[in-house]
Amino acid sequence: MVRKTNRKPVDRSDSRNLLKKAVEARATMHSELEKGDFNSAASSAVKCAINACNALTVAVSGEISSGKKHEDAAFLLVERVRGKDVKEAENIFRRIVGKKTDIDYGIKLARKGDAESIVINADEFLEWVEGRMPPEYR
Repeated sequence: MVRKTNRKPVDRSDSRNLLKKAVEARATMHSELEKGDFNSAASSAVKCAINACNALTVAVSGEISSGKKHEDAAFLLVERVRGKDVKEAENIFRRIVGKKTDIDYGIKLARKGDAESIVINADEFLEWVEGRMPPEYR
């Protein structure tokens, strides 16, 4: 049974804007990682994943998660996107957004290894999303 989450209807064509935001966040996370700005790189990786997830769910369903937690978007992803690989993608997404609070609001700074790991996960998730986007919304 899939958990129901808060969502709101949006035009499917808006998925292009969300995908563009995800792609821009990917470029930023790599640039920041290269400069050694690990906190910014990790934060951009989280933004990349959230926008990528929203882009795909909007493209396939015309709905976007409006839950209080970013993890709620994972429930909508699993509910609306079909395929054997969705559960693995959901796990990657949850791994990324599960770190958002510590990255954006925590006291500790992100270390190089932390940033590299979340950037790799965000790259993998965005690549998966790009491969699943309906052609008319790429």
